[in-house]
Amino acid sequence: MPNSSSTLLQRAEEALEMSHRRTRLYEAVLSSTPDLVYIFDLDHRFIYANKALLAMWGKTWDEAIGHNCLELGYEPWHAEMHDREIEQAVATKQAVRGEVPFTGTAGRRFYDYIFVPVIGADGNVEAVAGTTRDITERKEAEQQLAAAKAAAEAASRAKDDFLAALSHELRTPLNPVLLMAVEAERNPDLPASVRADFAAIRRNIELEARLIDDLLDLTRITRGKLRLERQALNVHELLRACVGFVQPEIEAHGLRLTLALDAAEHWVEADHVRLQQVFWNVLRNAVKFSLAGGDVIVRTANRDNQLRVEISDTGIGIAAADLPKIFDAFQQGREGNAFGGLGLGLAITRALVEQHGGRIVAESAGRGLGATFRFEFPLAKQSPPRPAAGAGSVGGGTPGQQTSRRILLVEDHEDTRETLSRLLVRRGHQVSPAGTIRAARALAASGEFDVMISDLGLPDGEGTELLTVFANTGRKPVSIAMTGFGMEEDIRRTLAAGFVAHLTKPINIADLDRLLTSLPVAEEAGR
Repeated sequence: MPNSSSTLLQRAEEALEMSHRRTRLYEAVLSSTPDLVYIFDLDHRFIYANKALLAMWGKTWDEAIGHNCLELGYEPWHAEMHDREIEQAVATKQAVRGEVPFTGTAGRRFYDYIFVPVIGADGNVEAVAGTTRDITERKEAEQQLAAAKAAAEAASRAKDDFLAALSHELRTPLNPVLLMAVEAERNPDLPASVRADFAAIRRNIELEARLIDDLLDLTRITRGKLRLERQALNVHELLRACVGFVQPEIEAHGLRLTLALDAAEHWVEADHVRLQQVFWNVLRNAVKFSLAGGDVIVRTANRDNQLRVEISDTGIGIAAADLPKIFDAFQQGREGNAFGGLGLGLAITRALVEQHGGRIVAESAGRGLGATFRFEFPLAKQSPPRPAAGAGSVGGGTPGQQTSRRILLVEDHEDTRETLSRLLVRRGHQVSPAGTIRAARALAASGEFDVMISDLGLPDGEGTELLTVFANTGRKPVSIAMTGFGMEEDIRRTLAAGFVAHLTKPINIADLDRLLTSLPVAEEAGR
């Protein structure tokens, strides 16, 4: 028995020593961590605090242990918050997390903490342990990041505003010039040589407008702000329309055009305006870079459930060294400096093709050997039914079939207002011009109008205000916006406000003719 007792005593002493050793190890670990470690009893008093916590308080063990948060100098709101959280941990047996500022010996700092219930052998909570970490540097970094993000967003908005204003200011002076140039070019009473001169003026103004559009498009694309309005499109019809746009240039350059639209399936899901822009860009390049007597060939075919479109020319070609960068912005690999432009068209084209889920590649055997641009687009899941024979477009008519309209023209740019008024009157319309919202209000109060053509940015307000004016009179004309603001968000905002169309300056009078012709006459509008 003595031997048995001594053995038990020895084992107890060894167990006690092991417990002390384990306690010293735990204490060494807890004392070396910069985190704050502590334990509350069920009366919310500290029964343990490591060295880091004592240092933050500026207190000794004896000064701290046995006291609650309020007694240790915590602000009342802070102490009450921790009391509630301790009670929550006890009641729910779940951890509680939070962040809080605290002013200690190191000044005001931010802390992240967690309270964890300590469950006894009987399943009841017997204490609440906690750890707290100083996250001041992280919070400061988050605040700096938030400030930087806010500054970047403000800069982005400022850039958008600047681009919109720049676009408006660049487009507006071009408007009266383009209006007069197109009118003169179409005037059969002028000598052919004079009309050709005006055609050259018209082409260069349209080129200037295209350069402005390219700059804005590239900005929107690089910032992910270009939205596509997808619909089922017949690519063959779209290609024929694009060829029609460049037909005068093809004839002027003495080129031969071949259309081989052989694809049996040729419907895709795409944005009509943007896909037209894609093909128009490449067709314009094919014409621009081809010499007299050359060929421009447009082909389509189906391959692997894709629609393939090829636009080829026999022009100046592309050097092998330039092919890898032909789609980079501001690159002019096809002797571009000799032909003008900013080198943005193909960069925009590739971005638009890729946004449609397609791909584009360029091929050339070298200088003087022409070039081919190949597009591939996924086919639409279901082709729309073919229109019935004899079905026509809504609103038919041609520019030559004008119906006289009573038009309120609201435009603050004097040259544009006078030029457009003169051209509209020449077409048999009755025009009442105004340069401000106030003048337009006065005209609206004293007369009736079939159509309102209005700028958006006017000296004394927004053109959209006039929609409300007419709505209140019960004599609401069909409203057309004519503005230098031409970004997608501008167009969406305009149409949402109630305008039936958005014409971006500089406008072609032929486009306005077609639009006015397509509008219902007064009786059809319920007048």
